[in-house]
Amino acid sequence: RPDGLTLERRVNSLDYSKDNCKWEDLSNQAFNRRKFKNNKTGKTGVYPTKCGNWKVMIGVKGELIYLGFYKDFQEAVDSREQAELKYFGRIKQ
Repeated sequence: RPDGLTLERRVNSLDYSKDNCKWEDLSNQAFNRRKFKNNKTGKTGVYPTKCGNWKVMIGVKGELIYLGFYKDFQEAVDSREQAELKYFGRIKQ
């Protein structure tokens, strides 16, 4: 096993076969997780606040990075997607 990496399935609904696994660091594995069932916004890392704004965060290499508070939901989503591109090179679907 490569240092600092663990096995991850390419397709979560399939088994741990050779064709369905790859070595990945924990940060990327966390990014690749499915949305939580209690996610009400439809976008990982975008959360409603009590005062009606949107809080945006992203986890990178074990560190939680606060990206800001936004009044507009789409601005919050855009901020999160820009961070996804910056840290992971792709937007989480």
